[in-house]
Amino acid sequence: MYSGLTTMRAASLRRFEDAEALLSTQRWLGAIYLYGYWVEMTIKVRLMEEYGVDTLEALNPVLQKSFGFSKMPEIHRKHTISWLTFFHPGFIRLRDASKSSARSTNSRVLEHLALVDGWSSELRYSPDKGSQLDTENFKAAAQIVVRFTKHS
Repeated sequence: MYSGLTTMRAASLRRFEDAEALLSTQRWLGAIYLYGYWVEMTIKVRLMEEYGVDTLEALNPVLQKSFGFSKMPEIHRKHTISWLTFFHPGFIRLRDASKSSARSTNSRVLEHLALVDGWSSELRYSPDKGSQLDTENFKAAAQIVVRFTKHS
């Protein structure tokens, strides 16, 4: 339905704008929720670009074949950020490099990824307000992860 590359790219930007609007009105947890979707959708867009497909539905069989899976969850239903980065060549290289090198920019990106990976679409059920500090930290980490996603 809304899984095309152009639509997903536009929706990703809109989720960032929505998160910024919530941040400006001190709706902390709502902002984190939408920043998380911004990251998730950005990764999905980048995967579609990387693997040369126009929809999320077309991405699934390509990833299955590329990674030798007999079966895998439908990517348009999956909301786990670290799982999505498993298929991103930049994150694959980053994880491989971090195994052999000392603390570096690589480990910094992975630390931010770990923070962002704590995000869950289940936040939509939480009555909590969140905090300004948590939101600002999450946003900063999300920006680093998105920048890395787009440029690697």
